[in-house]
Amino acid sequence: MRLVYVVLGWLAGILLAAAMPQLPAIFWLLAVTAAVFILVIGWRSPQRVFLLSLCALTLGSYRMELVPRAGTVAYLNSTPQTVQIEGLIVSEPRVRTDRVDLRVDVASAFNGQDVLDVNGLVLVSVRGQSSLSYGDHIRASGYLGLPATFDTFSYADYLARSGVFSVMQNARVEVLSHDEGSPLYAALLSSKTRAHHLIEQALPDPSSALLSGILLGDESGIDPQLADDFSAVGASHIIAISGFNMVIVSGVVMGLLGRITTQRWLAVFIGLLALGLYTLFVGASAAVVRAALMSSLLVIAPLLRRKTYVPASLAFVVLLLTIVNPLSLWDVGFQLSAAAVLGLALFAEPLQRYMDAFMVWLLPNRVEATAAKLIREPLVVTLAVQLTTLPLTILYFQKLSLVVLVVNLLIVPVQAALLIVGGVALLVAFASPMIALPLFWLDGLLLGWTIGVVRWFAAWPGANITFYIDPRLIALYFLLVVGGALLMSAKPLWVLRLTSFVRQRLVLNVVMWGGLGVVLLSGAILLSRPDGLLHIWFLDVGHSNAILVQTPGGAQMLIDGGAYPSRLLTALGDRMPFYDREIEVIVVTQPDENDIAALPAVLNRYQAGVILTNGHPIVTQVQQDMIDLAADAPVVPVTAGYEIAFDDTVRVEVLHPSQAPQTDEAFNTDSVVLRLYYGDVSFLLMGDLSAEGQASLLENGLWPAANILQVPNHAREDAINEDFLQAVQPQVALVHIDEANRWGDPGGRSLTLLADMPLYRSDVMGPLHFWSDGTTAWVSPDF
Repeated sequence: MRLVYVVLGWLAGILLAAAMPQLPAIFWLLAVTAAVFILVIGWRSPQRVFLLSLCALTLGSYRMELVPRAGTVAYLNSTPQTVQIEGLIVSEPRVRTDRVDLRVDVASAFNGQDVLDVNGLVLVSVRGQSSLSYGDHIRASGYLGLPATFDTFSYADYLARSGVFSVMQNARVEVLSHDEGSPLYAALLSSKTRAHHLIEQALPDPSSALLSGILLGDESGIDPQLADDFSAVGASHIIAISGFNMVIVSGVVMGLLGRITTQRWLAVFIGLLALGLYTLFVGASAAVVRAALMSSLLVIAPLLRRKTYVPASLAFVVLLLTIVNPLSLWDVGFQLSAAAVLGLALFAEPLQRYMDAFMVWLLPNRVEATAAKLIREPLVVTLAVQLTTLPLTILYFQKLSLVVLVVNLLIVPVQAALLIVGGVALLVAFASPMIALPLFWLDGLLLGWTIGVVRWFAAWPGANITFYIDPRLIALYFLLVVGGALLMSAKPLWVLRLTSFVRQRLVLNVVMWGGLGVVLLSGAILLSRPDGLLHIWFLDVGHSNAILVQTPGGAQMLIDGGAYPSRLLTALGDRMPFYDREIEVIVVTQPDENDIAALPAVLNRYQAGVILTNGHPIVTQVQQDMIDLAADAPVVPVTAGYEIAFDDTVRVEVLHPSQAPQTDEAFNTDSVVLRLYYGDVSFLLMGDLSAEGQASLLENGLWPAANILQVPNHAREDAINEDFLQAVQPQVALVHIDEANRWGDPGGRSLTLLADMPLYRSDVMGPLHFWSDGTTAWVSPDF
């Protein structure tokens, strides 16, 4: 188990370096040197495992700092004119409904003036169907930009994990030459293309599309509604090659092989051979190789008959994959694969014992034996995997299917047969499509069963509900699961004594553990108490306005919230005390749904003290939803002169608008402007107020002076009225901006006007956090 502790240290180092990106690589290199020196000195000490883990922590941090950053082509992102790039298609083109996505390794770029030698990967999207293929050397023209970030999914982060930092949409592509890639990889992709064609010829949709997803990892042909149904019932792992899918199938297959043959070496050989051939056949992409490595642990584990083998082997695979690419740690597929293997390793055997005992108690002997063979294996595998993957699914997708266990119990038993029959049919079809046809039809029955079950349960009202869990609880759950597994495997003396003590003194321990829980809860509440400072967070919710203010006494004010509910709720949960379910003031600066669409979700979770608006007539559904959800909270239209005074001397005054806007007026012209005072420090929170609105504010005779200015409208080209900036005379300015915005913000003119003062940009520093004691203000990135 020593390897497990070392890998945990390695992973902690990666996370530590990611949390402190400002530290240079030389810092971690010096830390590695010091840790190795300490390890050599203390090699014979009883704390050797701790020293090894410490050394692994520093090595993990240093490896994280060596992750390649964006190539030089990324410097052309958001260039106002079209860019022409030349490069090689380095992976299989991904055919979408309305486009084809190409990963291009760029060698040169023309920006309209010069031909530049650049490097880096670009995701090029071409409209419609295309004959482009791996190994083509192409010239593409279009606008280079950053990938987008959505509510529950950051496309930018997803692409960055594979080294892509630029996208070119609606590109015009010219093929310069063919067949410049790896001949072996090209042959594999050619075989995969032919396999896809054979499946289409043998089976109708949606069965052929589903089989292509399961066998080939190509889910592009699956009807979007059917894909949504699979997602709704918690069975989306079935429609694509994934660690989740491979783990379930390999678990069932190894269970069946164990009943067919008593030769463990033969079962392991057959299982590994099947996984290896399958991985090569579908193209051996990074995701498939990762899934195969994870699944191979379940195939090899029975050979050595060691309970600790799978956790240690899982740790080794995680170490191997994160050495190759530390960013894999943030990949959802990687996490689900590891969690699935961990679930089977920890829970499959205990669940099987309980299932056997339950069957013996419930059913007569003969019936029990037959029933156990039919449902025990798939039920145990499904439950074991769900115990560790379901929390991650809820965390990332904020969805919970109430029928997930029933659906998986009904479809998982046929997946092994579906995969084997479909695979054999496909292999036979390469030699003779006619001979393979009956096998495809037989597989079509299994596919029809899977599709029918999914569609039937997806139509149930409670099949899919929105569900949110604080990420810290998910982390605590896995900490307890992994920590408990380590303790049960290692069985240190103190654990054995504690277990014996608990068993002998049940009542005493209930009181003791209950008291400990009260102490821990009290400590958590004390640590969450306000620290007597003013805090202002400019939240990371995309290219939208979202500000959380916490006064020294602990009152909160939320200004707008962006368009993505889960991102806003997560940001609030990370910063507000876990027991605090009230936001004293919510400010809706204007009705633009891009800035306020997430607020109804906040009102579903938190109680509002008062909701302030600019008085704009109701023109969007979000405005109506907020009124419906306000409950007892008053909705108050505010104009210049309105003031909020908190008990801890924090004061907020409204500077704009001077009167309630009309329906036909532009939203940004009458956006609410707030000036916040705490002692000698003042903040001017501008939201999206337009230059015309700033001129109107000055015309009304208001003096908007403040120490710290939030630059309005994300500092786009025409965001700032120069006279208004002169009137504010800020000492510091900040730009609340998303790095992946598609509008090219900030604009050059705005940056020129701000050139003479300190400027903090969230697209450069990350989410910004200001805090103040009333005399001095500080700022830092907020991760």
